[in-house]
Amino acid sequence: MIMSVSLTRFTVGVVLFASVTALAACSSDKSDTPNVAVTTTSESAAEFKEKNVSPVKVEFINAPEKDPGLNVEWQIQGTGYNNEGSGSVIYVRMKNLNDVAIPADAFDDPVLTINGTEASRVEAGTVDLDLPLGPGATTNLQFAFGTGYGSLSDAKLVLGNCIFEGNLSNI
Repeated sequence: MIMSVSLTRFTVGVVLFASVTALAACSSDKSDTPNVAVTTTSESAAEFKEKNVSPVKVEFINAPEKDPGLNVEWQIQGTGYNNEGSGSVIYVRMKNLNDVAIPADAFDDPVLTINGTEASRVEAGTVDLDLPLGPGATTNLQFAFGTGYGSLSDAKLVLGNCIFEGNLSNI
């Protein structure tokens, strides 16, 4: 029993000595540390710039369409009743084709015209671009309007620099 206790105390002593020695080796003297100055240079970040172009009338309203002014691709994915409010919702996919992010306020609110009369926007059910859209990124947007779903059969939607005209309820 005495041999066992001595061996255990000896083992604990060796482990304790090794630990203290290892910790002492890890500590450093301030004089060993070189003084290094680090400077960073930042390149000026490229900014999004919209081109001033004439509006483009879309030939096929259910196909992706490139907006030459914003350099994005719009695609109407469908339309439906507004479950969160009154009227109808137009579902749109937006893809950023730029090398820089598009700010959330890069384009005006879309305008929907039914038989020559502009439909009012409805906040409930609308999901606008609320954050910048990164380069190459795609997002889904929802635009709610105060008009019946049936009236979308003869509609004109101006979105960015693109004009989608025709039967939007049949997409």
